[in-house]
Amino acid sequence: MVKDFRAIDPRDARVILIEGAKDVLPVYVESLRKAARASLEKLGVSVITDTFVEEIGAGFVRTPGRTIRCGTTLWAAGVTASAFGQVLAGRIGAKLDRNGRVMVGPDCSLPGHPEIFVVGDLARLTDARGREVPGLAQGAIQQGRYVADLLRARERGRALKPFAYRNLGTMAVIGMNHAVGDLGFVKVTGVIGWFIWAFCTCDVAGRCGAAHARVHAVDLEIFHPARGRPADHSRTAVVSGRGRLAFARVNASVIAAKLSMIRSGFADLITWPSA
Repeated sequence: MVKDFRAIDPRDARVILIEGAKDVLPVYVESLRKAARASLEKLGVSVITDTFVEEIGAGFVRTPGRTIRCGTTLWAAGVTASAFGQVLAGRIGAKLDRNGRVMVGPDCSLPGHPEIFVVGDLARLTDARGREVPGLAQGAIQQGRYVADLLRARERGRALKPFAYRNLGTMAVIGMNHAVGDLGFVKVTGVIGWFIWAFCTCDVAGRCGAAHARVHAVDLEIFHPARGRPADHSRTAVVSGRGRLAFARVNASVIAAKLSMIRSGFADLITWPSA
């Protein structure tokens, strides 16, 4: 990161991470949570856990009993679901959770409206095994396939079992040569975890089809291996200095263009709530 900036030296900056949970990455097992914290501290990050932010102002962040002076604040919590959930709540009485996600039944449909389905990170779903489905790409993909199978089954007069989520694994990259991952059959950390995150999943994607959803979002069209994205991804990971940022901007522009087209396509089908 030192070589990525001309006008400042990042080594002069102090980075403080404030986490409301008792550990960073609370959804991971304890060994991976500890490894993630150790990686952050090795990179020079001061980690404060089990602490909630009470107020953010110009040049400060306030927590219970402490005010931290700062020049830049990045807020990375409290994500709100799509406004379309409010549309469903207002028009047909759909129930929402505190984050605005739509409460759906075990078959991904709205209670009382078997003809309306909500999947992905807009849905709040507890599966057949009693586990809450995370708002990740692999969950959305599995839900979409389930609903497609359900609709075909209904046409034939058959019924399907309630949706059961299959956890294909998750990874979190922390920095260059630092990552943690729970792949189900093995847990990885450090350089090995980063290597798998950066390279190996792309190779697996090309040979194993849907199996690459195990640790990466390359199952999405914008990262499809058949279109050469893994090569770009790997090159982004190894190019040092400002080149890494340049490649990141190129990939981001492709993603932005795709998302813009998706949103434009939905705009003709959905009546969004007025401001």
